[in-house]
Amino acid sequence: MTAQVASILEFHLKTTSQITRITLPHGRIFTVPTKVRLLTLVAGRAWLTMDGEDVILCAGECVTLNPNSKAILSSLNKTDVQFEVA
Repeated sequence: MTAQVASILEFHLKTTSQITRITLPHGRIFTVPTKVRLLTLVAGRAWLTMDGEDVILCAGECVTLNPNSKAILSSLNKTDVQFEVA
């Protein structure tokens, strides 16, 4: 299976002040913009690769990203994931 990298415009977005909620469809990969400092998983389980390290996130967990971090997020299970970035 070839992973598909999608732009932020392809996902369902809901922005409230400085927080953006994104629904990432299963099978897609989200490249986290370098300006994002906090990523919170709202629903599902996700695999986050950040600066060469892998992290498994469950709903309710969050991770603080370092300035200029290179991070990629994908669904761990065969379901969509929902997360917030700030």
